[in-house]
Amino acid sequence: MKSKGQVSIFIIIGIIIVILFIIVLTFVKFKPDKSSYGNENNNVQFFVDSCIEGSLKSATKLIAYHGGYLILPKKNITTENFMTAFGIYENNNTLISKKNMEFQLAEYLNLAILNCVGNFTQFKGKEIIFEKPKSTVYIDLEEIKTNIKFPIDIKSENSNTRIEDFDDSLKIPLGRVHSIAKKVIEKQLENPDWIDLSYNSNILGDINFIPVDTENIVVTILYRNLLFTFGEKILINKPPVLNVYNNIEIMDGEIWVGKINCTDPDGDYIKITDDSSIINTAYTGEMIAQVEIPGVYNITFTCSDGNYNTDSKSILITVK
Repeated sequence: MKSKGQVSIFIIIGIIIVILFIIVLTFVKFKPDKSSYGNENNNVQFFVDSCIEGSLKSATKLIAYHGGYLILPKKNITTENFMTAFGIYENNNTLISKKNMEFQLAEYLNLAILNCVGNFTQFKGKEIIFEKPKSTVYIDLEEIKTNIKFPIDIKSENSNTRIEDFDDSLKIPLGRVHSIAKKVIEKQLENPDWIDLSYNSNILGDINFIPVDTENIVVTILYRNLLFTFGEKILINKPPVLNVYNNIEIMDGEIWVGKINCTDPDGDYIKITDDSSIINTAYTGEMIAQVEIPGVYNITFTCSDGNYNTDSKSILITVK
């Protein structure tokens, strides 16, 4: 059983979703040419079908351009040329699911249909009463299918008619471009340090990788005039941090043993080396020295993580 607090949260989330989709409606509107419809009952059906088709086409273009979202999530790439969600974020697959896109389109259609039909005021001489639509969207590879329950009662002087079901399918390859994006991401995550252009050239569609800055890339997929984009946030490998003594004093001829430490924020395998012939340093940081000649020696220690990142520090070793 859900608590009152849980129910309140769901209500708030529902209100937020409605508000966001209303914002989308102000940018993605479709209005059919009402002058082409007469007063016949079947023209109400044609009119609603036109609203559904036009609204779905507009929303699909936007959702593909946004990387699967009508409303961009907080983590997104927004530049002069692109506004899209991340499909890869620091070596994690964050591509939106097909089911989530279906849900967004269905919720959008519920609002867009009402916005489009208005109150059917263009159908003179008829009383038209309708309920709120309930949409279901199915995304296949090459088409989008809709099943919409939208009860409409049409009353005139001579007849009463009820229309309820609006089923349609449009040849829009949203499922295909989403499938292509999924393959590109899976291949990219196999080796995040480079882009396999030969693999991507063998996939359907025109695929491009566009650098935004040192940490972000936009991937575009063009297939049958439908453009799908997503962003990639590159995981920047951080350098190791070397901790060494300030200075070391040892007596000539004596055996001296010590250890220096190196830590890596990414947990990479590290290796410690030095540039001296008077001290032996193991890769793990253990040191041993036996120097016969007194003097002051400047020695540089280097810690590397195997990803071309290093940290070096120099110390003075005084042999007395």
